[in-house]
Amino acid sequence: MSKVGTLANLTCDSGGSGAYVTLMTYVEVKYDGVKVTAVDTSDLTSFSKTFIPGMVDYGSITCVGNYAKTDYTALLALVRVSHNFKLTEPDGSTGSQTMTAAGFIEEVSGPEFKNDEVARVTVKIKLSGALTLGTAP
Repeated sequence: MSKVGTLANLTCDSGGSGAYVTLMTYVEVKYDGVKVTAVDTSDLTSFSKTFIPGMVDYGSITCVGNYAKTDYTALLALVRVSHNFKLTEPDGSTGSQTMTAAGFIEEVSGPEFKNDEVARVTVKIKLSGALTLGTAP
């Protein structure tokens, strides 16, 4: 079934207690996906390159949100410290799929102030370790 992005949510357990909180009011949340490195196993006995799968990189989540001074201050306090993050799919209902992983904020861009536009902040979170799929309560 197709989904509209409304109600997608990224939350952070900054205290390690399992109490996930929303970092800001989002207008866009993008997960860039999983990548596997290709380890070159080629040798001098063949003209063909050969590879084996290497390590898994669970990627990054980039979010754009509305600028608010209190949210921005809280974001900056989380930079370069590992936390658990949870991305919940857009329908927001009981049983929605979630993706949970440890990670850290590796970049905060903005805020951007423009004429006749809402001020925005962009945050990039680097995931570290395995990704766990689950369902929202």
